[in-house]
Amino acid sequence: MTDPSLPWKKVIVVGGSTGIGAAVTRRLAANGSRIAVVARRSDALHALAGELNAIVGEGTVLPYEHD
Repeated sequence: MTDPSLPWKKVIVVGGSTGIGAAVTRRLAANGSRIAVVARRSDALHALAGELNAIVGEGTVLPYEHD
């Protein structure tokens, strides 16, 4: 079910691998957005992307490492 209060279809989340950023990423993915997630922690970043892509569809969450 999509949430009409979240109209964005393409989103960039900076610092999205853990904590509040991961929670925002999960909510956006559940509501049908395509998300570019930028984070420094490669392991957490790729784990989150893999988890969400398995649920909502491959290519929905795109991980980008940044330092």
